[in-house]
Amino acid sequence: MQLSKRLAALQRLGLFGRLMLLCVPLLLTAVILLPLGFALSGWIGFAAAFTALVSCLVGGLMATAIGLVFHGPQAALQELLLGMLFRMGVPLGATVLVLSQIPSLDEAGFIFYLLPFFFISLAVHACLAVGASQTSGAQSSHAGADSTAAPDGPLGKT
Repeated sequence: MQLSKRLAALQRLGLFGRLMLLCVPLLLTAVILLPLGFALSGWIGFAAAFTALVSCLVGGLMATAIGLVFHGPQAALQELLLGMLFRMGVPLGATVLVLSQIPSLDEAGFIFYLLPFFFISLAVHACLAVGASQTSGAQSSHAGADSTAAPDGPLGKT
């Protein structure tokens, strides 16, 4: 199956399917990073990795839910721009909070744990947005082909 068809198939997923598409890779990454945090820094490392997971998960879930609002040929751009507000804003806010208020999480490597979660969330969100543009682009190209046909009548086909 072609990649464009697979991405377009993502568009048929409902809210629950999209949220699971985001949660599963993040939780699989957490299976690796949470024990790593504990092994490197003890419970504070586990807390740093868990805080990074939660901040990216909340931002990603909000961005994914917002993405269901947009439809049409410009949906991918609108979804990425508005989704970026939440997908980047929540982890960035958590980073500012950790750096300014909780130096022990910063010393345990909070940003080190935040980056993999953020990039996975970004990749999933981009795939969903590209799938939306593939679906809406195919629909608009079919509609455009129908509208360019010559009209029936005195100047068109008879």
